[in-house]
Amino acid sequence: MRNAGGEIDDSFANGEELRREESTETRRLDQWLRILVARAGSDLLLVPGAPACMLRDGQVEKLTDVDIAGFATLLGGAGAETVTKLVGNAIVAFADFPDQWQKLRDDHSKIPAAVEELLRFEAPSQYQVRTAMRDVTLHGITIPAGSAVLLVTGSATRDERMFADPDRLDIDRERKMGFNLALGYGIHSCLGAALARMQGRIAFEALLDLIPEYEVDRDGLRRVAMSNVCGWSNVPVRKLN
Repeated sequence: MRNAGGEIDDSFANGEELRREESTETRRLDQWLRILVARAGSDLLLVPGAPACMLRDGQVEKLTDVDIAGFATLLGGAGAETVTKLVGNAIVAFADFPDQWQKLRDDHSKIPAAVEELLRFEAPSQYQVRTAMRDVTLHGITIPAGSAVLLVTGSATRDERMFADPDRLDIDRERKMGFNLALGYGIHSCLGAALARMQGRIAFEALLDLIPEYEVDRDGLRRVAMSNVCGWSNVPVRKLN
């Protein structure tokens, strides 16, 4: 493809290649999980001996092998994609705000707060899609029942009415809510939120030990070619000193 200036742009082709590779790996994972399910049944995901059931359209149905394998694929993919993008986003963000990285170097006890702030600043998940179950009026506009609603949480977590200087990374930022909107809310809260936080803390601890001082090779940065995850596919760094 050619960009607006008439130059060859291979980013689309690279994106297509990445999607083909991801599709192939997804099929391999699905095949492997189906083999495991055939051997272990519902015990693969549930407490051994527990009934493998789900509620579908108001009816209780027994989980099929396809259901179990599909759910395992969802959990594995969702967990792997989001946390790795969170770590990549963090490396770039801390390079942009080196004073915040220095705070972590000086005090590792700030790591949990840093994870929360990174989720606010640039979360891997930037939007969710929901269906309005009834007419809802917000800010003078009525959303009819049955309408698809795009919730841009990436914008909400930078709302200047809630967060002072929202485009600035601040790991000491005062948290005004008892939850992190980047991980959902209520019945739609992220199933793996606790695991994601733990993985983020472990990753930051390791990075502080491995590259206490670093710089990002901006020319080598590459965004992921995905519509559902925000982050980098390549974050080259150079250790200093």
